[in-house]
Amino acid sequence: MMSTPPTDLTLTPRQRRLRAMMAVILLFLVVMVVAWFVSPFFRTVHPGPIPEAMRKAIQLKLLVIGCYIATMFLMALSLVLLAWLDIRETRLKGLKAQVEMWKDVSERSRDRHGKPSNQ
Repeated sequence: MMSTPPTDLTLTPRQRRLRAMMAVILLFLVVMVVAWFVSPFFRTVHPGPIPEAMRKAIQLKLLVIGCYIATMFLMALSLVLLAWLDIRETRLKGLKAQVEMWKDVSERSRDRHGKPSNQ
């Protein structure tokens, strides 16, 4: 029979904020990947000889595609960083709960064995 309520397992405001940011970044990343597969802009097929003006346009297009890919990788990297911060926050919360539990155990033990009865 427990006299104290169980440890609160609700999300902290920081955890809520981290998870909201992760959801937004993940949503943008999914949209970008879908656009990558759906959009004809990312298909670069140019058969035959290429005039100089078209070659410069293709180089610019490849630069834009490279920036697009770099952005997707940076977003994925930011997801890893945010997940690490969330795990760290969860562990901290777990450690605080463990300390609270051991304090409760020591208080109960002290109540049973340490205090002399007043009779």
